[in-house]
Amino acid sequence: AVARALTGIGFHTVVDLDGRRLLTPLCPFGDAATGHPEVICSLDQGIVSGLFESMSESGEPVLRPHDLAADACVTDVPVTIGRR
Repeated sequence: AVARALTGIGFHTVVDLDGRRLLTPLCPFGDAATGHPEVICSLDQGIVSGLFESMSESGEPVLRPHDLAADACVTDVPVTIGRR
């Protein structure tokens, strides 16, 4: 549900069930994300946290920013995720 919501607002997010993480190979913030990850990735993490909270899931997702624009952002998800 979180991946679908993120995709709906311009991210392209893929669920990695085995790795308990979300992969975002396409960020709507583009070059700003690689140029200012401390700002953009904090915003991204806040969006993901808010989506999980709205589903009554506790735990803080951890976003690992990408170094290159062609790399995917990785969000480690501290809850059990599955297909719904």
